[in-house]
Amino acid sequence: MVTFKELLVLSQKYGYDANHNLRYLTLSKIVSRYQIKELLVLGCGKGILESILPNEVRCVSVDLNPDDIAYAREINCEKTGRTFIVGDVLALPAEFYKKFDGVLISEVIEHIGDDHAVMEIARRCMKPLNSYLILTVPHSGRFLNKAHVLFGREKQLMHETHLREYVYGDVLRLLSKAGLNCVYTEYVYFKFPKERIFRKLIALDNPIRAAILKLFPGWGDYIITVSTGSVHAGSEIKPEKYIDAYERERTAIVKSMFARVPFNRFWRVLDLGSGSGFYADLLKKYSDHITTADILQTNVEQCLKKGYKAVHCDLEKPLAFKSEEFDFINCLELIEHLNDPFSFIKEVRRIIKPGGYLLISTANKCSPEGLKGKLVQRLKNEKWNAWDITHRHIFGYDEFIGMLEKEFGVVYVVGYYFGFSVFNRNMPPILWKARFSNALLRRFGFDIIVLVRK
Repeated sequence: MVTFKELLVLSQKYGYDANHNLRYLTLSKIVSRYQIKELLVLGCGKGILESILPNEVRCVSVDLNPDDIAYAREINCEKTGRTFIVGDVLALPAEFYKKFDGVLISEVIEHIGDDHAVMEIARRCMKPLNSYLILTVPHSGRFLNKAHVLFGREKQLMHETHLREYVYGDVLRLLSKAGLNCVYTEYVYFKFPKERIFRKLIALDNPIRAAILKLFPGWGDYIITVSTGSVHAGSEIKPEKYIDAYERERTAIVKSMFARVPFNRFWRVLDLGSGSGFYADLLKKYSDHITTADILQTNVEQCLKKGYKAVHCDLEKPLAFKSEEFDFINCLELIEHLNDPFSFIKEVRRIIKPGGYLLISTANKCSPEGLKGKLVQRLKNEKWNAWDITHRHIFGYDEFIGMLEKEFGVVYVVGYYFGFSVFNRNMPPILWKARFSNALLRRFGFDIIVLVRK
């Protein structure tokens, strides 16, 4: 087995960060543990992993960068069973389908616009039985980002070329959509603040870093998952199985709010800002006529595959629906992303039938977290936008309720996720499950969710 110190020679010669060696060593152990003999590597980079795998593991490796492929061939020149191909991972030949007992995608999908398409292609390349997908992604919830959130700052991308980063729930949703079931998860590499200084004191392979991840696995920089094709594409994994504590509680509250609406199967329901259809999946319990709307074409396509009427819609413009068309509209965690939320609310009122309902939520700048963020903003002269750079308008409780009361009658209000437990997702569940309908306490929820009626 190759050691970390031996890999340091390669990282110094080929100019990549030595922390990647921790990931390569972990991946090589996983390939051995699952007895993979035919491995497809999508986005192989410089071929470092292939160089430390035994010759018994036959590798076909694909990368779009011809320079990286040249390095990979050079590094692996003394290995057997290695094939390196310059090519697009989204355009693999049909001869690759159902051929490999292992497909590896390491630090790739965060660079690609349609990560679902990459997963689908990987799934096609796996043998029908006894095959595995090994996936690694940058962890959005790593220690440094938790620290940013704690002090009221936005999460940072690990690299400027990343289009997105992931938490564990994101990964499991992605796997489920591709018909894959996660069987193993590991977090790799704990990065200290001021890492350049700490690395001189605590080497990358120092047991202290591993011990920290043992105690707090969710602090790691990378998520590694191993999955199999034991579920069918499109099958639903219940939210409780894979969403983190905060999202799980929000889902429970949304379900309780749905239960307050007198649905019938003939109601026309609209999910605005639907994403890939998570809440639409919950709403199909109540109605047979669900329409989804989203600005991202990939999300529209995902909803079409699920059988919904899906519409591509720019919510900054007048909504492309008839007046008084819908009985119920769902609009969660959306309005804060809009430049003109007040005009948007007027448009939503236009398309709701008299007596129809709107369920809407947003972040609350009057929460303890919001007040903390505003304080940090003043101290550091940085703009605070509730830890998301795509937020355009952050409401206070009175402002949000006042805007809604101009167009609707308020039926029920809940403030939820109350407290400072943004730093450690391993805190006792009671800190995550606080929800308040009391008129005073609900003002301080991290998020506000409101049911209104026209």
